[in-house]
Amino acid sequence: MYAKLLKYSYYLSVLIITGIAGFAYFQRKQMIFADEFSSESLSSFMSSFYPWAVTICAGLAIIMLIYSGFLYVTSAGNVEQANRAKEYIIGALSGLVFLILTALIYQSLQSKIG
Repeated sequence: MYAKLLKYSYYLSVLIITGIAGFAYFQRKQMIFADEFSSESLSSFMSSFYPWAVTICAGLAIIMLIYSGFLYVTSAGNVEQANRAKEYIIGALSGLVFLILTALIYQSLQSKIG
């Protein structure tokens, strides 16, 4: 039950962070036309939003890893709970891998833009 709560809170936090960032950005820019959108505005948005979002997502993934490790250690021969803990560990690690890959993409885009 706690794992589902953590998983859904992780998904909800990603949606909320994206929504807040989009709302804050579009609040400042009422309407975006193709000729107004430049690489400088995207660069400034990403440089202010990206580190904050990655920190929160990585923190939630680490909390999920800790919880799933606790589930695995306390399974005490319960195969179903051990398998569920392994699935959570794989999910949290794949989330961290995606975060690392987005960091690599972000760094390569930053080097080409700036």
